[in-house]
Amino acid sequence: MSKTGVDDLLAIKGPEILTGLLRDAWKFDGHPCPMRIHLSEIENAALGRKRLAIDLMVSAVGETYILPRDIDLICAPHEQGKGTNIRLVARDGEATERGDRSQSVEGAVCAHIGRDGGRWSYEISNPEILIDLTRVSKRTLEDRLRALASHLCPYANYLGTRTRQTVTVFLATPRARRVRSALVDGHLEAVDEAGKPFREKVLFFHGALGQASRWFRGVGVAIPNPKSQEATAFLWSLTPIADDYESFSV
Repeated sequence: MSKTGVDDLLAIKGPEILTGLLRDAWKFDGHPCPMRIHLSEIENAALGRKRLAIDLMVSAVGETYILPRDIDLICAPHEQGKGTNIRLVARDGEATERGDRSQSVEGAVCAHIGRDGGRWSYEISNPEILIDLTRVSKRTLEDRLRALASHLCPYANYLGTRTRQTVTVFLATPRARRVRSALVDGHLEAVDEAGKPFREKVLFFHGALGQASRWFRGVGVAIPNPKSQEATAFLWSLTPIADDYESFSV
């Protein structure tokens, strides 16, 4: 199958396409290229857990959390004669996807027990787990980490936290040059120049964030909230946008 490169695009569409290519270029980090969306579209369930790029205004910076990143675990075999609902473990020692548990097997052991004295580590990088940990008090954090260890492998016990990471909560609004009131489904609602809802959202950033009232392009994933149906997003990149977007009128 043939591939279309930059030279082919230049030949077909001319040099004016370069501006768009540069605008949409992202540093490669092993993930698929993000889909550009409006901030309000994180409410779309079809976009949940997909890699997205969102232009936004940081309206307020909330609390910063110092959370576990690499945790140390140790696995020990269960006593003989007790049925165990084990979780399959791949050859590389990584647990299988959530929910795929095997039938109970008497005297079964996991892949970790046979090497390094059963000791291994796990990096907490799942956005949903990190968001959940921001809602846990310091007093119950270790209980939650012990539960996480048990979920990763039924033989695992939590030993301690080796490294930590920063997650910041912040409020954001969509990128907009002007906002107006419009009648939507029988009631007045603030919309931007494109007619999209202009609503403030609670978002999470993987890192420290010290500046508000600035435009950023964020890259991350939308996370649906099954309890409140109020979607959020977890962003691991926030890049300042050029000054020409900073003119704003109501």
